[in-house]
Amino acid sequence: MKNIIISLFALIVAGCTKTTQDLNPYLDIPVVQAFLSPGVIPEVSLTRVYYFSDEDADTLNYINNALVYLINDSLSFQLQESDDTNGIYFYDGQDLVIKPDDNYSIVFDYKNTEVSSTTEIPNKPEDYKLSDDVVSLPRILEGETYGGMPSVTEIEFTWTNNTNDYFLVNIQYLEDVYDPVNANIVIEDPATAANFTSSPIQDAYYSIRTRQFQYFGSYNAIIMSIPTEYAELYESLNQSSLDGLAETKTNVINGKGIFTSFNTDTLQIEVKPQ
Repeated sequence: MKNIIISLFALIVAGCTKTTQDLNPYLDIPVVQAFLSPGVIPEVSLTRVYYFSDEDADTLNYINNALVYLINDSLSFQLQESDDTNGIYFYDGQDLVIKPDDNYSIVFDYKNTEVSSTTEIPNKPEDYKLSDDVVSLPRILEGETYGGMPSVTEIEFTWTNNTNDYFLVNIQYLEDVYDPVNANIVIEDPATAANFTSSPIQDAYYSIRTRQFQYFGSYNAIIMSIPTEYAELYESLNQSSLDGLAETKTNVINGKGIFTSFNTDTLQIEVKPQ
């Protein structure tokens, strides 16, 4: 799950570069990154992007010493700044519980301007099932060849979606050592090959081919229910990567980035040698 968030943050920052706002000199814009979820300590990352009219790249800096509040049902909770990581604010008290269907807001002042955003926590996905939780693949050792084409089989993911909500499917490799299915294939980035995520889905069905698994071992098969702003962020990031001038979608007032939420259910898939 953390890999998804880190990847999104990198894309959010990339999406802040080379926009029409670069025509204005010395803009200083706060960037919010927060993904709330039931059972997870609320954590917010605050950075700022400087725009220079005579440079291609932007400069990213952390925002420290801010007074950051999460608000739920008229109750305000001040976040604590991390001693270990710049720009990270969190709340670890027992009186703030992230609950489905509740609305949460973030508020802080930046250079005499109020920055804010709101998200509604989605419900946990219902009736989540896999068509199979064991995959058997031939192990191909270095120097060996596999005779014939491997059979094309799929694992089907199903859940209930009566209200046309958005979902993501995430496959997460659980092993510490990568055990390749085909030792003849050189994979420069095993983590990227072993972990993959769907685009937002407004359906109750998803499938993956078993040949997508590059490594033997155990995987988490995670279904994430996400709100609209989370899905729109994905779509706008894809668009901004296609044309360098597109503005990245944001739900932050007087800032950039994303303040959103998700809820999950998890099953496991085991990939074994035949």
